[in-house]
Order: sequence, then structure tokens, then C-alpha cells
Amino acid sequence: EQTGTAQTVRLIASRRPDVVGFSCLTPAMGEVRRLGAGVRESIRGVKIILGNIHASFFAEDLVRGGLADAVVHNEGENVVLDLIRTWEAAGDPATVNGLTCRSNDAVLTSGRAEPIRDLDSLPDPAWDLLDVRRYVSPAMYSFTDVMLPIEASRGCPFSCSFCSQILLYPSVRRRQPAQVVDEIERMHDRYGVSHFLFIDAIFPMTRKDGMEFSNEMICRGLHRKIQWIIESRVDFVDRELLFRMREAGLRMVAYGLEAGNQTLLDSTRKR
Repeated sequence: EQTGTAQTVRLIASRRPDVVGFSCLTPAMGEVRRLGAGVRESIRGVKIILGNIHASFFAEDLVRGGLADAVVHNEGENVVLDLIRTWEAAGDPATVNGLTCRSNDAVLTSGRAEPIRDLDSLPDPAWDLLDVRRYVSPAMYSFTDVMLPIEASRGCPFSCSFCSQILLYPSVRRRQPAQVVDEIERMHDRYGVSHFLFIDAIFPMTRKDGMEFSNEMICRGLHRKIQWIIESRVDFVDRELLFRMREAGLRMVAYGLEAGNQTLLDSTRKR
């Protein structure tokens, strides 16, 4: 494990980055701390940004302890861009909304950043900067080929007590189904990827979206080339929708079955 950490630090240092970012889920924090310390020691003046749910909950401690120069809350695309531009201009990061950061020897949390209202305005992920062949599907999904994530929505209309979705994405926003199919088609044409995992809390968020997406996949002939996996709820699908999605390339549905006891389900606000 330590050897792996040292190798990763050397690889990061070889790129001579000005800024390094880590996504922080609680089980990974031990490794994040080791990598962060190694990066600080190896790269003079480097800035470290942390994000995701663990960093959001413990933002002040992480900045005060020196692991992070800034913690990004909620969505990071626009906030990170504004933060880096502020650092480049030698400005005060506390002027950027959506952060916890060090400012004039104090640790401050700025105002809430506006959520990205039009998800279709975001560019495709820059997969050209990575070796997509290394993104092989985990065994639990029964695919043995490369599988890339795809996102059709952010947020969730529910507020289950055990889930971080409502904290990360306080509002529900949906992409146009045709735009999602456009992205899948580009990924297939550019990189030869045929398997996709929807990372939405629920997909489709509406029955209409599910039918439109499936019809678009079939109309373009992508159902003969592409297979995909979703997470959903049993009360968000029906027989007709499931069969249409199956025809359009759906191969697996992951349902959250947290308990078989109604009292427990009620207490966690599963609805």
C-alpha cells in the first residue's frame, strides 16, 4: 500500500501540477491524507483542492489541518474554475462562492454557489486526456469490457435519511434525452466504448424521459451497439417502460432494497 502511494506521488510530481484535486469519500480518506502529504512534500507551492461529501462535512478541519487549501462544496465545475482564476490573479479565494478556504490566516466558508441549471451546457468529459481502456467494468456488472459513466440528471426528489444526494445536489435538474444520446454516440464513435453506467440517483427521472431516451437510441440504431445499466426505484418504472428500455440496450437495473421492514423504511423516509 505504501509503495503504491509513493508511486502515485512520484507520478503526480512528474507532471509538475500547480493544483491537485482529490474526491473524498470517507473510506478513501486515509489514502487521501497520505497522498496529500506526499504531494505537499514533493511539489513546492502546490495547491490542494478537496471535494465530495466527506470533505464538505469536515471542510474546516481539513483546511485548518493543512491537508486542503480549499474545499469545494456541492458541484465543482464552475467553482473550481473560478477558484483557479482567482489564485492566478493573486486574489482572495474567499470571494469565490461555494468554498471553505484559508483567507488572511483565517478559515472561512463563502456563500453558496448557484447550481448549474442547464446540465446540457457542460462539455463532454475530457476522456481524450485519459486511457479509457483502463476503465473496465467491475465484475458486479457482468460486463468484461470498458464501461464509462454517463449522467442524465443531478439530484433526487427524495430525502432518505441515509443518503448524501440532498446535500450534494439540493435541486433536481434533468438533461434533454436526445442530448444524452448524443454524448453516448460520441463516446462510442470516438473511443469504441459500448457499455455505459448511468450515475444518476434515479434514471430515468420521469417515465417520459425514459421513453424518449429509449426511442432515440432505437431510432439511431444504437440499441444494436450499446448496452447500459441504471439505478432506479421500483415505483419509478412499469412493465412497458422496462421492456422498452430493454429493447434500447438496458441490461441491468440496480434497486435500493434497504430493508424488508416497513417501520424501518418509514423511519429512513424512503417513501
